[in-house]
Amino acid sequence: MTINEAQITHLEKRAKGFRRIISALNDLPMYGINPSIDKILYVRIGELKDHLKKKITRNNEKLNELNTTSIDTLIDDDGQSGAIGEVNTEPSFVSKDYFADKVKSIEVDSTEAVDE
Repeated sequence: MTINEAQITHLEKRAKGFRRIISALNDLPMYGINPSIDKILYVRIGELKDHLKKKITRNNEKLNELNTTSIDTLIDDDGQSGAIGEVNTEPSFVSKDYFADKVKSIEVDSTEAVDE
């Protein structure tokens, strides 16, 4: 593992930890800690959430800087290299002509059934 990869992994874990803290703070009412009981605590919790959101933003900016300079970004997420957005231009198994012929034959069959 190179230094860049280790740094990227560290920053991703850090961001995940920050998000888990915010999630846990949002779950406090489930445990009986309500804003109506302790208003000062919730003011501090709001300040902490804002601070954590700024840290997450800075962390994501560092991640973006590392990811844009990393060689790994040249490879697709699925690990395959090649042209991004490559389109298969080979004819498919069911071509349009075959489908059009089937529709015509169905239309002919249905008109014959109506005429009888």
